[in-house]
Amino acid sequence: PAARSRETADAFAQARQSRQTRRGRHGRAVVTGMPALRAGDVVEMVDLPAGGDLTFRCRSVCHEISPEAGYLTHLLLEATL
Repeated sequence: PAARSRETADAFAQARQSRQTRRGRHGRAVVTGMPALRAGDVVEMVDLPAGGDLTFRCRSVCHEISPEAGYLTHLLLEATL
């Protein structure tokens, strides 16, 4: 959509910048099965190897059950602001 006012154009620019910032901080994780976890949920990762804690939104969640690994949940993560 076209921005018809300066306020709308500023809002579009801010939303785009926010989206780019979130995409710059992303990752993947595999955890022991978490059946309640769904795409869009927010998770906190604590004691990360780089130090500190970070909060992420799940962009994608895949639940896997296998005889070798058991029940795992695969996460595609995007940092929250």
